[in-house]
Amino acid sequence: MHEFLNQSELQALERLNADFYGMQALKKVILHRIYYHGIIDGGILAEPLKNFMLNILDSAGKELTNAELGSLVRIKRIAVELLEEGVKDIEKYKRLSPPKPREVDYR
Repeated sequence: MHEFLNQSELQALERLNADFYGMQALKKVILHRIYYHGIIDGGILAEPLKNFMLNILDSAGKELTNAELGSLVRIKRIAVELLEEGVKDIEKYKRLSPPKPREVDYR
């Protein structure tokens, strides 16, 4: 799966996975626009058309046929699934062996 990553990139993914909070932050940043845009929250005015799915007409144009609209919904759904799978793939990069101890000069 990692043919397209060099050793430094693999090590970076291993470090990311070792950092629970870093991984959670990454997920939140990447997926926030999809999951939380337009969601009603205390003290914030509701903006339902800001939602990922509800803004299709504004972003793609109001002249869409129902078939075109359905196709866009399907495409967005697939895009979300692919992002989720990508995050799951990142989680597979765990360090298989502990790092080698470094020699330290205490002089």
